[in-house]
Amino acid sequence: MTTHKSLRIGLIGCGRIASTYIHAVHAVTHATIVALCDTDQARMDALVHTIDGSVRMYTDYQALLQDDTVDVIAICTPPASHRQIAIDSMKAGKDVIVEKPLAMKFSDAKDMFDVATEYSRLLLPVMQNRFNPPVRFLQTQRDVVGTLQYVNASCFWYRPQSYYDDGWHGKKDLEGGVLMNQGIHYVDMMCHVVESTPKHVFAFGGNYGHAMESEDVVSLQVKFHNDVIGSCQVNTISYPENLEGSITMCFEHATVKIGGKAMDEIVSWQGLGEDAYRAVSFPDTADTVYGYGHIGVIQNMYDVMFHHAPAYITKDEVLSTLEIVEASYASMESGESVRIS
Repeated sequence: MTTHKSLRIGLIGCGRIASTYIHAVHAVTHATIVALCDTDQARMDALVHTIDGSVRMYTDYQALLQDDTVDVIAICTPPASHRQIAIDSMKAGKDVIVEKPLAMKFSDAKDMFDVATEYSRLLLPVMQNRFNPPVRFLQTQRDVVGTLQYVNASCFWYRPQSYYDDGWHGKKDLEGGVLMNQGIHYVDMMCHVVESTPKHVFAFGGNYGHAMESEDVVSLQVKFHNDVIGSCQVNTISYPENLEGSITMCFEHATVKIGGKAMDEIVSWQGLGEDAYRAVSFPDTADTVYGYGHIGVIQNMYDVMFHHAPAYITKDEVLSTLEIVEASYASMESGESVRIS
């Protein structure tokens, strides 16, 4: 652990999501980006002026890892590179934040957590929707709404062909497809509200609207060990723009739908807890597809490092999500249900 009370971050990967991290770091007291890394110098040049203070730039992440002024590495590179960069970072004595998905394989994610334990480092995956105000408010009402009985998550988004023509999106070995990229948030949210581990998974999927290697449509079902059934539908063919990102939960005493573009508003609350929900106002996140949950992730890393707070997401939760995704791909290939354990 560091001996000072500031979070000095080295950001690796200066593509689409990097500006969201810069905004999040600016919003967290005692956090700052002190270094950028990308193989494309122009990408760093385009971002550096948006960062407060002096920033060092590297085109080789191994050189960044030798920078003693960096405490935390934030990895925003294509998913296939996450495992190696994270492991190298932790072995170099850095704590790590990793943009979703943590890894392309369950076994790779487990390896990463094993290294974190061996080297006494923090490994914090990014599932920022857990910090969405409606999601957090729902968690305060769990005793009121009672036992969860069924859950459905839906991500009806749109991505133009140009999105998949950047060299890595939609590539099986580099990113996976809509389930690993966009859908993983909704699988994670199912696990978050079900509070159990997956038992059986069955999925259909395919490519219906893009020239790409991977799938752009997936429909899956999960039977959890506590007998809750979850279903999830994900696509990037909802022309002409993102339609909704939602999760609908049937509790013992209430039915709640959190929706909007990315699970950022309560669409419907019927039953117990409705009066409490109507008494609360939530901030508007309509101006950003990513919401503002990354601020919560950065703040949580600071709190874990300096105030011994618990991580907002556990190793077991992360691994359960990747188990479901991996089992879904196996089911799509075999046409059969996959038993996880």
